[in-house]
Amino acid sequence: MHRHLVFFCFSDTDIFQIFKRSTVWEPQNRVMPGWGDQGTLGVQLVDRAYSRLITGRRRFTNQDATQGTGNMFRSTFRSFLLVISLAGLTSTQLTFAEETTNETEEPVVQMGDVMVTASRGERETSTIPRSVSIITADDIAVSKAQSVPDLLRLQPGLSVRDWYGNGTASTVDMMGFGESGRQNTIVLVDGVRADYADLSSVDWTAIPLHMIQRIEIVRGGASTQYGTNAAGGVVNIITRAGGRDSVTATTEVGSWWYKENATIHGQDGDIGYTLSEGYYDSKGYRANGHYRSKNLQLGVTLEPQDIDWFSLDLRAGVNDEDYGAAGSLTKSQIHNEHYDRQDSDEPHNYGDRETGYVSVIPRFKLADGHELTLAGTYRERWSYYHSQGESMYGPWVFDIESRDLILGFSPQYVWTGELVGMPNTFTLGMEWYQTEKNNIENTLEATRKTLDFYFTNSTEFIEDWFLDLGYRRGRAEFDFAAFDDVGFNLDAFNISLTWRYAEGSKIFVGYDRSFRVGALDEYIVYPDFPSSPFVNPGLVPQITKTWQAGIEHQFCEQLTGSLTVFHVTTDNEIFYDPADGSFSSFFPGANRNYDETKRVSIVAEADYQLTEDLSLFLNYTWVDARFGEDDTTDYDGNRVPMVPQHAINAGSEWEFIDGFTWNLTAHWVDNQYTISDWTNSMDELSSFLVVDTRLTYEWEWLTLYAGINNLLDEEYSEFATYGVNLYPSPERNFFTGVTVTFDF
Repeated sequence: MHRHLVFFCFSDTDIFQIFKRSTVWEPQNRVMPGWGDQGTLGVQLVDRAYSRLITGRRRFTNQDATQGTGNMFRSTFRSFLLVISLAGLTSTQLTFAEETTNETEEPVVQMGDVMVTASRGERETSTIPRSVSIITADDIAVSKAQSVPDLLRLQPGLSVRDWYGNGTASTVDMMGFGESGRQNTIVLVDGVRADYADLSSVDWTAIPLHMIQRIEIVRGGASTQYGTNAAGGVVNIITRAGGRDSVTATTEVGSWWYKENATIHGQDGDIGYTLSEGYYDSKGYRANGHYRSKNLQLGVTLEPQDIDWFSLDLRAGVNDEDYGAAGSLTKSQIHNEHYDRQDSDEPHNYGDRETGYVSVIPRFKLADGHELTLAGTYRERWSYYHSQGESMYGPWVFDIESRDLILGFSPQYVWTGELVGMPNTFTLGMEWYQTEKNNIENTLEATRKTLDFYFTNSTEFIEDWFLDLGYRRGRAEFDFAAFDDVGFNLDAFNISLTWRYAEGSKIFVGYDRSFRVGALDEYIVYPDFPSSPFVNPGLVPQITKTWQAGIEHQFCEQLTGSLTVFHVTTDNEIFYDPADGSFSSFFPGANRNYDETKRVSIVAEADYQLTEDLSLFLNYTWVDARFGEDDTTDYDGNRVPMVPQHAINAGSEWEFIDGFTWNLTAHWVDNQYTISDWTNSMDELSSFLVVDTRLTYEWEWLTLYAGINNLLDEEYSEFATYGVNLYPSPERNFFTGVTVTFDF
């Protein structure tokens, strides 16, 4: 192990043993070779701390509390001691470290041993040829997040933008696709699609946090496994069903919001169930930024004890919400004495949505090593949006009512066994989805149907060496009712190699070819808006080719790190060009294909369990997303808008007293060009740093918490449109809440 890293992997008792057993431990003169005068101070600190170190305890009891306030700071002092010692020892050859032995056991840092999303079946993360992350239920419980996008915001390789600061219009971008990130990232709930076929965002608010068991993130192209719209990656939200018989209730009050939820978990023989109700009411950070929602969720798992070949998962839910749409403000308006960041220039815009869904997933064990899964889903959303204002041509009013529908059926067969003596997993599947959109106001009806067949195969051809390959063949058809239909044949494939060279460590390299077909409303053109629409005849699917290579290394039980490099080339990338006058000179702008775009990205992250009570994380993302050559426009070399080149996230979780946990996170995002600024001629959206903190106390059945969002009171915007129209994000705000859990 590298001498500069070895010290991260010892407990505080180990550190003392290193000093005690090595030839450089000299308590008489207190001077260590290579330390100089500063070394004298370092050893004095070690010596003074000795009595506390050998008797200190990692977790405090009531007896500790009665022994003086010095005990309250033992964990803190040991952490400080570790940093002081590390600073001195990084310049010293630690050849004696190998002679020491651990006398205490440190907790293992686990980012998630098994995930299902990357390969559509359970698989150890150390064998997956991709950059992956897992957010657990414990992570969610101590976070300050109000929605799924809040959780994703701190993940490397993801860019999250919340228009109004209330979660109703949030987009998640992976791999730097910018404003089309939503159309290049698939969102699944329990393995089935939750994103609609139009340009609207996912119904994040219909996925309450208290119902989530875990979130799995797969970076890089994944069309072979999941079909269209997976050029950037996949987010799979896995919900709860079953657990110990208990009731949990939470009430929270914030600076401008109030929420409550109640959840029942239970196991009744063969059936595990979870039933949850939630309510959220917010007046919003900005004028006309209100948001209210009510939801009811059900999760059921059936595993008959006398039938080992069958199991069933059922998920269902309804969500009712209404919201205000505060709109954007220009820089001049924000700095005008008649406005401030919380004002709205669109005080009369509002909307409401009703969403319902049900997913049924039966599983059949046909024989040893043979399993068949049949997944069916139904999701429907009714939306209404009212907008009014004035323009140079006079006042205008729009009322849009629409219905969106998703129907899906996904049978999948998995064989696990040996292929000519080598461990092998083979998956064969079919996916059929029908998504419909009906704008009732103008009777516009559109339907997208996709039918795909795919296979994937993973072979451990040598011990700890894995070869993965897969192929998908599909067809997408668009039915626009009054217009000509459009259809495309589509292909995707991937090949990758993984070497698990040590426990929890891997090196991988892979190539993926993914595709994306246009959203329903990307194909519709309004030359004389809002009348006389027709289908854009020239819009074709985009093809994204991704190379990725990475390493994930477990330096020790306390420290893990990873580094992944992506090279992404996209042909015929679908984007909205506001300067395109092909269909209308009066209302320019249209969705079209760009010949070639290129992206290079680096994703790095580290997790460190400094002590049993203190854990740290740090991640960094670099993305260089640029236009290549194009026959129509000259954007060659320009940066893709709404893609920050740099982003850094850091955080800590510290149980400083038994039952008390303090969380601190920092989120920094670099400058970026605004939506549709393909010429890179407008002002950039400024960089920002947001620091959040939360204090949690847990005692048996009671949890109390309080926190501050945007601790430094940063004035920033996550989202801005063409012409630098800003959507101000919330300034400093506060929250507090209580959770009670009772077993029955």
